[in-house]
Amino acid sequence: MGDVTRWTVNVALETDIEVRTYLAQRGMKKGDLSRFIEEAVKWRLFDLTLAEARAGFDDLPADEPDSLIEEAVADAQKAARTGPVFITNRGRPAHVLLSYEEYRRITGGRRNLVEALAAPGLADIEVEFPRSRDLPRPADLS
Repeated sequence: MGDVTRWTVNVALETDIEVRTYLAQRGMKKGDLSRFIEEAVKWRLFDLTLAEARAGFDDLPADEPDSLIEEAVADAQKAARTGPVFITNRGRPAHVLLSYEEYRRITGGRRNLVEALAAPGLADIEVEFPRSRDLPRPADLS
């Protein structure tokens, strides 16, 4: 947990009983309460921040966020044509965006069954296999 700060928090008795019961039913101990509260607070802050960000788009026309996203994607794709695009998370490299051609060049153009089945858009393809009218044939196991 690293550096910690002690909080003194007042909650309703009912809330205390519900939280402790929840933790006990999952085999958690008294020390797990702090971790549980910290995680709950982080999620609540995330939820509030997300709501504020969404509210910032309330005055935009309905199609404006989509066009902003499309513009950002187009810019990223354009940049990837000239070389890899490094995507950072808090200033640290987290992902790399490459053109498909560059990816194929780096991987040697090999493709296994898992990659083929994970191809984008594959789930949108409808395939119908005609029902076979053939009768089963005996197997030759000699």
